[in-house]
Amino acid sequence: MGKPLFKGTLNGLVDEDGEELEDKKITLPVWFRPELIDGHFNGKPIALD
Repeated sequence: MGKPLFKGTLNGLVDEDGEELEDKKITLPVWFRPELIDGHFNGKPIALD
């Protein structure tokens, strides 16, 4: 069984006019981790299975 996905709130975004946007609920997939992304750019492709 896979790991649970990270759930959180993305805040602090602004539009092209500098106006603050509403907070957004987000879910990140398990492969969206710094060490896996770094590996992807250094010869270890991410398996999106």
